Amino acid sequence: MDCLYWAVATMTSTGYGDIKPMLPSEMMYACFVALLGKILIGYMLGTVAATLANDESLRVWYEQRVMVRI
Repeated sequence: MDCLYWAVATMTSTGYGDIKPMLPSEMMYACFVALLGKILIGYMLGTVAATLANDESLRVWYEQRVMVRI
């Protein structure tokens, strides 16, 4: 369990603070929360990136339509 907790804490960049889980159940919970947090952050960043990409594609589409009419 210690190895799994160390691997998840390292991969998710949550670090090793002064307070760390001692029991195996606490370590599992900490791993679950760290992974869930990473997934949530990744989803939010992906959504922002997709929104910005779609915004750019709409601008390009609009400019192309305007240029055709000129």
